[in-house]
Amino acid sequence: QTEQNGFANLPCRYQNHGSVYPLLQGKTLENRIRELVKKGRKESILDMLKGMYESIFAQRVKLPDYQTETFREVFGNCQGKEYYECVRPANIDLICANMFEEDGTYKIIDYEWTFDFAVPVAFIMWRLTNELYYRIPQLGALVERETLNQEFGIADSDEEIFRSWTMHFVYMYVGSDSLDPYRKEKIPVNLSDIVRKYHDKERLHCKLYYDNGKGLSETDTIEQTVKLERGRFQVTFDMSRIRNLEALRWN
Repeated sequence: QTEQNGFANLPCRYQNHGSVYPLLQGKTLENRIRELVKKGRKESILDMLKGMYESIFAQRVKLPDYQTETFREVFGNCQGKEYYECVRPANIDLICANMFEEDGTYKIIDYEWTFDFAVPVAFIMWRLTNELYYRIPQLGALVERETLNQEFGIADSDEEIFRSWTMHFVYMYVGSDSLDPYRKEKIPVNLSDIVRKYHDKERLHCKLYYDNGKGLSETDTIEQTVKLERGRFQVTFDMSRIRNLEALRWN
């Protein structure tokens, strides 16, 4: 089935040992959103995405038994919620770069990952928004992800479920793909800094400067590190080898 209310898969035909598609005029939804981001038009972006959602997923229905054996073969055994709103057939690679809008109807390209079993709409939209934020990094400063998640029924508890389904689909079912849009944000960690900060909380670093007639300098010092116990410390400096002591400064 290539056509439904609100959208149509771009028809193709087999010719000369290859697939031939008609030429599409216009801009993809991704390019249109990219232009709106540059203009700072947040509400227009939300209206465009909501319009697409209501048009393409108009036939969504709540299903309690969507995780069939076939579903698990494609997406793995991670247990999802008891029920989601689902569509069937389902194009799980429905991203804004693959959609053109003309007169209120969306023409879809690259629809090879369309399955004839029910798939949660929230999962499809989660993949769509991840791809959108990855391809248009500036979008995040204008529209927070939480805003789109709430709009399209994606709960915080869905994130790990959908990520698990995607990983199984990519690694086990397809075998290869780019996972960059679905990665968690990287947090740079320097273990040496962590150890140092931990030790700083329990230890006191101090330095004793001594003047033996030449004035205070960094070369004439004694350093000690002592452990703090209940906010108190005791430190001892051995000055038996210092001669002609005239002044001290303790840091």
